[in-house]
Amino acid sequence: MGAGSSQDGFCECKDVVNRIVHADTVDEYAMHMVAATDEMEARPDADEVCKAVKISPVAALPSKKPKAQARPKLEDKDGGNYQGEWLGCYRHGRGTQVWSDGSRFSGQWFHDVPHGLGRLEQEDIYDGQWKHGKASGHGIHIATNRVRYEGEWLNDMKHGHGEEHYNDGGRFSGSYEEGKKSGEGTFRWPDGSEYKGFFHEDLICGQGKQKWSDGRMYEGQWEANQIHGKGRFKWPDGRSYVGDYQRGLRHGTGTFRWPDGKVYQGGWEQGKQHGHGSLTDKAGKTIEGEWSKGLRVQ
Repeated sequence: MGAGSSQDGFCECKDVVNRIVHADTVDEYAMHMVAATDEMEARPDADEVCKAVKISPVAALPSKKPKAQARPKLEDKDGGNYQGEWLGCYRHGRGTQVWSDGSRFSGQWFHDVPHGLGRLEQEDIYDGQWKHGKASGHGIHIATNRVRYEGEWLNDMKHGHGEEHYNDGGRFSGSYEEGKKSGEGTFRWPDGSEYKGFFHEDLICGQGKQKWSDGRMYEGQWEANQIHGKGRFKWPDGRSYVGDYQRGLRHGTGTFRWPDGKVYQGGWEQGKQHGHGSLTDKAGKTIEGEWSKGLRVQ
């Protein structure tokens, strides 16, 4: 082996060693070792040099990953500052960043972005889990109007199960999707009224049941926060209606019962008897006829 070839082999070997020693994981180490074996078989001169420097799995595999290190507070040109741990030139580990506008994040960092547990204080506040710079996981958010949400997050949006409390005493508990109430949930008003059922994009929509504080109750279909479709409505004085609704009004076909036993069955329009119907009085006598805007016309 000549001097020139030995030097070339040494350079090749040095490059292989460098890749192996700087492997971050066991998988990367194994990958580089396989590649090194292939290279050494193809270059006998380099193989001899590598044997001379005694490459071994024990020597090459990194025992520990680089550790984050604390450094003095760093001021930036915009007036903000960071104090905490670094990994190279990245904020990494625990630290606090204060921006020039007064916003502040204190918590865990990973490669220069919030990742793990942390608290962001600006006009609103978020305290909880982060993933790659975005609120993801479980967290608490207090909005500028002091509305408080606690629950699941995904990519900076309420997503999953959560509970929201409002300033007037109302609250919601249920499912969120991409920042909006969607799926099953329960909404309670300050006066004690309650809705249990389905939501879609922040609106009551689908099957649900609402009880009002004055004793009224409706169970049935909803659309865009309004009673819409088929359902049953009961009043505390004994009245009831079963039938069709349109945008909050009785509309279509339905049956209305009074507490004294009187019953109307037939057509409805805009909340009033309309079209063909029958009326049975409390004595059991039934008459059929036509109604218009709540009045029998024939």
